[in-house]
Amino acid sequence: MPTCVLRYCKSRSGRCPESNWSFFSFPSVGNKTRKEWIRFVQKERREENWLPSSASKLCSKHFRNKDIKVGKTGRACLKKGSLPCEDKKPKAATSESDEESDSKSVSDDESDSKLVPDDVSDSKPVAEDSKRIFEDKIEISLKSQVNTLQKQRIRQKGKIKKLEQENEVLKRKLSKLKNFVIHLVKKYDLQITGQMQVTPRE
Repeated sequence: MPTCVLRYCKSRSGRCPESNWSFFSFPSVGNKTRKEWIRFVQKERREENWLPSSASKLCSKHFRNKDIKVGKTGRACLKKGSLPCEDKKPKAATSESDEESDSKSVSDDESDSKLVPDDVSDSKPVAEDSKRIFEDKIEISLKSQVNTLQKQRIRQKGKIKKLEQENEVLKRKLSKLKNFVIHLVKKYDLQITGQMQVTPRE
């Protein structure tokens, strides 16, 4: 029983027959409208990394009535290049006779556009879709690892810089201490042994 991929959408096949909702599969891999469908769902679901599976579908609630047409077999189809949009109220797709009567008000490119059955993508090899999803997940994982390594590198640089600063402070203190010892030696006429012991000269 297909369901709409949008989380807030409650459309389910056979759940509300009076609503006349239909379900459409995503365009096949390589189809330029596929990216637009994915962006629409990512925006509505607020999941920028979401990707469709071979079973993912959008219901007719998210398409304009003029983009939906019923074929001779009574099956709802989408016109070529149709894109999802905001929700609309339930309305049965127009029949072919109604479409013909209104064809005068429709532009030639719309009236002559080809229909895309809702199961077109299902006829494509599932392997291509699965491969694309797998590659996208690998890319996301690699980007995450790179970001983590970059953050670690920045932290290490910060630690090294801090140690260098502390080292400079110690060097300055040691230099001052040496100067102070030399001053004492000269002032009190002292001598320094090998173990840094200061003794008065005889």
